[in-house]
Amino acid sequence: MKRLSEVFAALFFAFASIFLPLSSNVSAAQVVSKVTYSAQEGEVADVWINNTMANPQDAQPGSKAWTNDGVSYEWNDGDLVTFKFETLYIDVINYLKINDTVLTNQLPSTKEDLATHYANQHISFTVQVPKADTYNVITKSANITQEQQFFGNFLWENDETEVHAFPDDIIGQGTISFVKAVINGVTYNSVDDLNNNCGLNYCHWANSIVTEEDPDGSTGGAEFPVGTVLTVKLIPNAGYQLTSFGINGGQFTPQANVGEYTFTIRGGNAHLAAKFESVANAVNANATSAISSGSIVLNNEPSMGMGTARLDIVDKELPSDKVDNFKNATPAGYDISNFVDISLFNTVYKASAAASWDTQVNELEHKATVTLKLDDGVDGSNFVIIHEKHDGTYEVIETTYDLETNTISFEVDSFSNYAIASKPVAGTPNSGVNTTVATASVVSSGAATLFAVTVLSTALWFASEKIRK
Repeated sequence: MKRLSEVFAALFFAFASIFLPLSSNVSAAQVVSKVTYSAQEGEVADVWINNTMANPQDAQPGSKAWTNDGVSYEWNDGDLVTFKFETLYIDVINYLKINDTVLTNQLPSTKEDLATHYANQHISFTVQVPKADTYNVITKSANITQEQQFFGNFLWENDETEVHAFPDDIIGQGTISFVKAVINGVTYNSVDDLNNNCGLNYCHWANSIVTEEDPDGSTGGAEFPVGTVLTVKLIPNAGYQLTSFGINGGQFTPQANVGEYTFTIRGGNAHLAAKFESVANAVNANATSAISSGSIVLNNEPSMGMGTARLDIVDKELPSDKVDNFKNATPAGYDISNFVDISLFNTVYKASAAASWDTQVNELEHKATVTLKLDDGVDGSNFVIIHEKHDGTYEVIETTYDLETNTISFEVDSFSNYAIASKPVAGTPNSGVNTTVATASVVSSGAATLFAVTVLSTALWFASEKIRK
């Protein structure tokens, strides 16, 4: 057994003595070559030799040619070196010659080839050529054609003051967010689902892109295969509306959900722009005989955190039982002139004022101020507002009359049926609070008489006590 182990040991060291020198022969060595490059057509590409950048750092911007006398790169003892070329994806190399060898037939040129060689906004590919002390490189390139386009790329700015901002890519006074993407029949319902599961390196959504120039990441961007059906949500800030939306000349279709738009991704590099403009709240009062126009001012209302408010006021016919309820709640001496339905809507334009998403809001967390302009000849100094609350009770709301503008103002936090009541007032009307109805509920005439008698009796008692003393 000992002799056998000695034989194996001898054989091992013998083989080792043979292969160890070979392994040392193939170890990488640093070599230096001269590279001369010319982009005879199109843009200059970035060039690497065996993973070492060959482009000189001091190359003139915009120059179509350069020479680097000392490209130092690792080289294994062999006949070939690997050149890598990289361009922005919009610039496709269609001719390549290194020294005396034309390598055009090795270039990616079809839509499928370019997609395979795409990463991070660039097309890159490699070729191998014999090692030499000097390399003369010539390329010709052209813009990617429509037939070669395999994905669409777009950017947007959330802040128009940022360094990258252009007028056609601003998302200001609003937000954009991903909703879903349908790619080759597969639906991705979230950014994480898309970015993690799409499986393509040109399938990505970034809400924020952090760069040296934009450290707060206010720039966003997305990449999708051509033909992707993308749904996004564009939500205006409170007091603003989306008045235009565009990317690459595509058509955008509003969806059922508020702020959602669907469009099909076209090939190419594009900016996405959504123009949000300040828009005043609106009051539509054309369908009532006492009110010509009006306004509504909200008080940091959570339910109205986007778009604008629209108040619709229309005359309404009520069943007899409701009419009786309103009359019973009306202060003495007042007659109801109008029953109106006052409805509040949160309005979001569908990219223009021509159409909108309208969500009815019945209750507010904070009171809003409604101002109504009365028709000519209507005296608001004797107006009261009676409101049918959602719990079936009725309230009388204090109003303020402005003689100069002929408007009444009042505060409300819910919207439903209202009644407008008035009574004759002698003399010239004056501006001010209609204090007749300053309380939240109506006191009956019997209760009012009892209250007056009680007050009078109490006053007489105090007076008699003072005389006795």
